[in-house]
Amino acid sequence: MSIKIPNYFYWILKDVKDIWILFFIRCAVMILLLIIIVKPIIKWTTIEHLEPCVDIFIDRSASMSAHQNVSADSLHKIVKMVRGTFQEQGVKVRVYPFSHEIEPEIRIVNELQWNAGGTNLSNVLIKGTQRLPDENIQAAIVITDGVFTQGEDPLLMNIDSEFPIYTLGIGDSMP
Repeated sequence: MSIKIPNYFYWILKDVKDIWILFFIRCAVMILLLIIIVKPIIKWTTIEHLEPCVDIFIDRSASMSAHQNVSADSLHKIVKMVRGTFQEQGVKVRVYPFSHEIEPEIRIVNELQWNAGGTNLSNVLIKGTQRLPDENIQAAIVITDGVFTQGEDPLLMNIDSEFPIYTLGIGDSMP
């Protein structure tokens, strides 16, 4: 087959003075044959830089603002301070309030209200510590008073997280 094609073009182009066309056709046929015989394996590798991210989960149950030494303003200041510290280092910070479920990310911390009816810490520890393939989560911070009213006991849970989970306890350590 590879011999017949160049011969065909030779007979068609034999009267043409410029024989370079025939030379390029022969080279192209030989390169195609070489590619078919060798079957090269081509691997395409891409490197994508993902921005580091820290997720902050804030318990917005009513028990958070019921502590004597903690006010809603001080909780706002804590969240702003933690967010600002990470953002100065170039880390993206996402803030998620939670009560019974993890709520959508919020941008303005001052809009937080501590009036939810319960706390499900196990939901935060299970769903909040799952990393999606396009995320570079470096840590999770859970701001809570530790009073859970729904779900499993967080102390009895076996959490296998790919990143560290830090807790910031609010209120008195004595019940």
